[in-house]
Amino acid sequence: MSIRFFLGILVVIFSCLCGNVRAGAMWADTARHGDKVYFLYSVNPQIAVYDLKAEAWLPSITYTGSASCLAVDDSGIYLGIAS
Repeated sequence: MSIRFFLGILVVIFSCLCGNVRAGAMWADTARHGDKVYFLYSVNPQIAVYDLKAEAWLPSITYTGSASCLAVDDSGIYLGIAS
């Protein structure tokens, strides 16, 4: 893992602690793919996306149902349900 990854995560955490609207609920899971970090929220079913390169939040992705984990790769975003 690179220092850039850790700095990116620190930026995300700092953004949440400083009153970002996404700070109201804790996320259930996170995944990183390329320059983007994905935050899965299970209470309010959405995936928040943070662009590490642009240092900005991208539009959230909403989903239906319940999910407890996610994975991201070149072909898409995958949600899982814990049993």
